[in-house]
Amino acid sequence: MRAAFYQATAPKKQTAEETVLQCFQILNNFDIPVGIEFADGETPADIPSATQWTSATDMKDLAIYYRTMHNSAIRKLDLKTIRFDKVKYQAVLLDATKTQPITTIKVK
Repeated sequence: MRAAFYQATAPKKQTAEETVLQCFQILNNFDIPVGIEFADGETPADIPSATQWTSATDMKDLAIYYRTMHNSAIRKLDLKTIRFDKVKYQAVLLDATKTQPITTIKVK
């Protein structure tokens, strides 16, 4: 219900990029942190029900955007650049590493 309400009432954006960013802002409301459904100290080693990735699609520009639980930077997969008649099936990790860069801001 909440997702439908947010989608129906969100202001229409001018560009695809603004729309994608708004999609991720809406989807932030539904992320499930690792271990939240378990008592303290009882979280299993595997991840049974955390939000492992979040994605948005741009059907007009043929792009898939995603971010993961390990790195919230939004990544883009441009489907227009893929030769589907030539490429073979492949599986690629969503994250090269399970870390996210943190930038220190220095105040002078």
